[in-house]
Amino acid sequence: MRRLVQLALLCLFATTAQAQNPSGMSQADMQKMMQGMQAMQACMAKVDMEAMERLGQQGEKVQAEVESLCKAGKRDAAQQRAMAFGMKAAKDPNMKAMGECGKQMQGMMPPMPYSNIEQNRNRHVCDEM
Repeated sequence: MRRLVQLALLCLFATTAQAQNPSGMSQADMQKMMQGMQAMQACMAKVDMEAMERLGQQGEKVQAEVESLCKAGKRDAAQQRAMAFGMKAAKDPNMKAMGECGKQMQGMMPPMPYSNIEQNRNRHVCDEM
């Protein structure tokens, strides 16, 4: 989660540098971005970062388990383990809160590519490693 905050700050610094460039963002765009960053910071302050760190550590353990299952040829077990953790993470209140923070930032930053869930349903976790 520290990486997320660092990324947000990096975006802020990059935006500041662009604002100094006449061909970069307008003053109004810069103001909108600053307000968005402040809203994001306030939103993220409500998220339990220690709980998110624990969830991240659990995710690393699950990834190792899944990789091991894939290497052992246990594709179905690997897929089930990955899906179970994904469902658990999606239900986590802090993960949901972070998702809401991300929704608030939509429109504040340039569009970023995202993964299409429908396309990923037919993929197997072992094929992604």
